[in-house]
Amino acid sequence: RVEEISIPMHLDAPAVFDVIATEGSAQTMFKDYGFGVGWEGHYCTSMLDSFAQGMKDAAADLSHTNKLFLLAGEAMKFKDYEFGVGWKGHYCTSMLDSFAQGMKDAAADLSHTNKLFLLAGEAMKINYNGRFYAKAQNVARNVRQAYDTVLESYDVIVMPTLPMKATKLPSEGCSIEEYVSTALEMISNTCPFDLTGHPALTINTGFSDGLPVGMMIVGRRFDEQMVLNAAFAFETLRDGK
Repeated sequence: RVEEISIPMHLDAPAVFDVIATEGSAQTMFKDYGFGVGWEGHYCTSMLDSFAQGMKDAAADLSHTNKLFLLAGEAMKFKDYEFGVGWKGHYCTSMLDSFAQGMKDAAADLSHTNKLFLLAGEAMKINYNGRFYAKAQNVARNVRQAYDTVLESYDVIVMPTLPMKATKLPSEGCSIEEYVSTALEMISNTCPFDLTGHPALTINTGFSDGLPVGMMIVGRRFDEQMVLNAAFAFETLRDGK
């Protein structure tokens, strides 16, 4: 059947688009050289290099419209303050405001590790146009497939949460190298799943020399229930219930 319908929100959509296009275009099209960050498609590094070189060599030749989007978007924001652009989840504006204010008022109080990531990320973007980020995102699909292949035959993957037991906190006057090393040495088993999107949780298996030992359970993408079921089954056996 054919009917005439009305969607009142259609009249408001252009105003919503204006805001998203202004900030989103400034970040994705111009600052990120047309590619953005965080999405899981193929990153064409040759196109990225070409766009980046054009922006560096001939930004003055952008159209008035593009310059307006770039300037307006930059004026409306400074960084992404933990939220990024382009994703379709809920944007908590109060959290955004709080994080942004903290970065503006107390950036000097960031940990050595956070400062290192910030400086290294900016240096890599300025000098290499995001090329290494793009290549790493492309390789990440192979990493995800490696886990997916195993999980075709098994319900879950089980491994130690950390590669070592808890270590002592660095001394107050330790070197930056020791500080950063201590912060990052424990993530080798957990960070791959931040990359691949597989659900994972850790559960206490007991103690060794008085220190807790965690077991990580990893499941298929979008199958959190299997991970929770496995954790519950182990917890029941562990506690003798």
